[in-house]
Amino acid sequence: MIEQWTRGLKEWKKLYRYGGNVGGANPNWETVMNSGPVQSLAKTLSKWAGELSESKAQLSTGDAQSCALNSNQLTVIWPAPLGQLPWEILPSLEATLVQEISLGHWLQHSSSPTIDRRVKSHRKKGIRDAWVANDPTGTKECMVKEAQWVTEYLGAKLESSCPSVFDAWQQLAHSQHVHLVMHGSYNRTNPLASGLILVNECKPKLRLPLWTLTQTSVAADLVMLSACESNLTGQDTAGLLTPAGIGPCLAAAGAKTVVGTLWPCHGVAALCFSYYFYRIAASYPEMPWHQVVAYARRKLREMSLTKLKKFAKVFQLEDVEDLCREAVDTRRAKARFFKRPFKDLPFSGFTSWAGFSVLGRVER
Repeated sequence: MIEQWTRGLKEWKKLYRYGGNVGGANPNWETVMNSGPVQSLAKTLSKWAGELSESKAQLSTGDAQSCALNSNQLTVIWPAPLGQLPWEILPSLEATLVQEISLGHWLQHSSSPTIDRRVKSHRKKGIRDAWVANDPTGTKECMVKEAQWVTEYLGAKLESSCPSVFDAWQQLAHSQHVHLVMHGSYNRTNPLASGLILVNECKPKLRLPLWTLTQTSVAADLVMLSACESNLTGQDTAGLLTPAGIGPCLAAAGAKTVVGTLWPCHGVAALCFSYYFYRIAASYPEMPWHQVVAYARRKLREMSLTKLKKFAKVFQLEDVEDLCREAVDTRRAKARFFKRPFKDLPFSGFTSWAGFSVLGRVER
């Protein structure tokens, strides 16, 4: 199933890259999500969630209130390959499933004594609060606006408008919270050639390749990767001794929790997801990260055109010549016959909201 899903992802990426109709039917994806094993498992999970909801209804009033927010939700810990599928798009699971991705099949790298000692040694030296970086050439993808808003919201400082590889190494080793807004790519035939693109319009592009991350100490409690394919691992990972993928590699290097994407994501969707992610995290400080991500995905999926229009002030898009505003207006114009710009569009479907995922530790 994972191999067939991967073929569909390859086709979708090709259409996305060259501006084709990414909302058309994808036989590989449809076959996987409608297959007997997937449907059978979804039916079982839905049943369990219903039973869980019934049992919570029998709790005392105080206990019931503490469970109210997640009264009908079931948390599933997937091994990384199964975590590549968007289970929430299935009608039986869209309101009940909260998922996290486990890297346990990589020899328990997240609990490596070497990594624990390395992170602790950095903490003794003093850790900066937050590092926010973006590709300064990503104006039309709203990357710059997202980084500016996150920086202001976190009370951090956008130290460099053009980060270098050395800046990235230094900041990853000494920042408690990392938010990176840039292009990402996953090379399935040569995973170590995957990586983040720090500056896209340089010739050659300024890259932070995956192989350098395997040699990097990461001290962050949370790494937010607003980048394409940043939590993708692919189907050929079970026999590898080290994680393959940007997010998994950062987790193995010491990051406690990594939030990223499973496929290329539209810049406006990523901008809005980050907004919901941080606002929800602040409103519910005890909510585990995988539930924050699930809640933010749901808010993005149900977002109205009116709400998207109001975001012009939130993200300072008053200038009519702002390229990010142009991207937002284009999204609104294409969705004018629908109620929800990130769910109802026939050319968008679930690809705008279902790709955000969390791996690593989920406790705050």
